[in-house]
Amino acid sequence: MNIFLEFAVAFFGAFVLSIFLTRIMRTLSFKLNILDTPTGGRKIHTKPIPLLGGIGIIVTVLLMTSGLSFFGNIIGTGYVLPK
Repeated sequence: MNIFLEFAVAFFGAFVLSIFLTRIMRTLSFKLNILDTPTGGRKIHTKPIPLLGGIGIIVTVLLMTSGLSFFGNIIGTGYVLPK
């Protein structure tokens, strides 16, 4: 496969996965009330901000790097199954 196509698939796969997982973590953050509430004088936001969005990004990085190293040829030489 063309190296440009491999990078494009990796980029758009990570992009879609990060959007999907960040939305899930945002919803979960509101349901579990894991929020940064604007209390005190130093906060500049006026609405509660969810705090679990970074977990979605970390999971995306872990899934994409492990998937690419196992299936792809972008990271290292990839994994070759015995015949």
